[in-house]
Amino acid sequence: MSSFAPRKNAASFRGLKGDFHRSRYAMTSSIHLFRTLFAALVVMCSNAAVEGLLAAAHDLSVQKRTLPPWGISSSASSFRNHEKWFPKMAADGVSTIRLFPEWRGFEPKQGTRHWGDGDRLVKSAADSQLEINAILMGSPPGAKAVHAFPMDNVGDWSEYVSAVVGRYKDQIRYWEVWNEGNGGYKADRNTDSGDHWSLSLDGGTAWQREANLPDPRGHVSAAVLDGKIYALGGDHGHDITQIDVDSCHRFDPATNKWSAIASLPDGRSHFESSTIVYQGRILVVGGRCNSSKPPRNVVGDLLEYDPQADRWQVVGELPEKVLAPVAVIVARRLVVIGGGLNNPRPLTAVTRFAQLPADK
Repeated sequence: MSSFAPRKNAASFRGLKGDFHRSRYAMTSSIHLFRTLFAALVVMCSNAAVEGLLAAAHDLSVQKRTLPPWGISSSASSFRNHEKWFPKMAADGVSTIRLFPEWRGFEPKQGTRHWGDGDRLVKSAADSQLEINAILMGSPPGAKAVHAFPMDNVGDWSEYVSAVVGRYKDQIRYWEVWNEGNGGYKADRNTDSGDHWSLSLDGGTAWQREANLPDPRGHVSAAVLDGKIYALGGDHGHDITQIDVDSCHRFDPATNKWSAIASLPDGRSHFESSTIVYQGRILVVGGRCNSSKPPRNVVGDLLEYDPQADRWQVVGELPEKVLAPVAVIVARRLVVIGGGLNNPRPLTAVTRFAQLPADK
């Protein structure tokens, strides 16, 4: 059941033209920029099994610079020449890079690990005083699927994660479980999976199965509020057909149970990186609603969820519709960065902000 009401006095957004520096060395789309800013991490389709996975406050061996936490995400092809473009990115004001070898890059054969690519990347980043947002992703050695999460190999996955984090924990502070390709779908990249796993951050060494997510789906957004984990929207299917859904659920770790909450006004996905918790409510920025009538491949409204009233409502409009932007709140300003203008291309590098009210 959907609970939906529009709100008056929508937030007014303004485009930033000169305050944010834009790197001319960006290697991939802005859809994936700045994901290190988010506390909720993703595990499988629930997008919500752990919070701040393995992020330890270790002192880095390199001298830190006083810079904004802006970063660049890059594809694995960038391993070919990162020694050349890391210094250029650092000179352009970038301080964080989201790039890391996949599981098979470290372990091409089960039980045989090669650390060369990782060691070279860490050294190259340290030489340019760049911080790494490391991605834990990939399939087990020998698996047919390249980017299927190893739910049948949880023991091997746990050993791999322990080994790689143990090796680089003094150089890398931020770790991310990749949520696309790894999560939400089975090995065929189209069958939705409801698997839900967690890893205890209090000395845990192995993943534990939790209650499956109702209405299995991928591209699920996640939020953590008042000790509960929220799984919001998503889509059914991936490589063949994608249908956005309005399903929303809340997980209580104390009871290991999911419960349905108010549905989104329309089926919506691709807002994983633009879901924010602010003043006891959940804010969703942009996304895609391809199952609405008429279908909308990209949307620009801002939705807010009130857990006390169990209700969604529109609280603002972006000046342009955008899919999968990055959104974060800084000093009571909502900052919205990048995204796709039409499912998902063309891409935009525009940064916009709106001042948030002092109280609700």
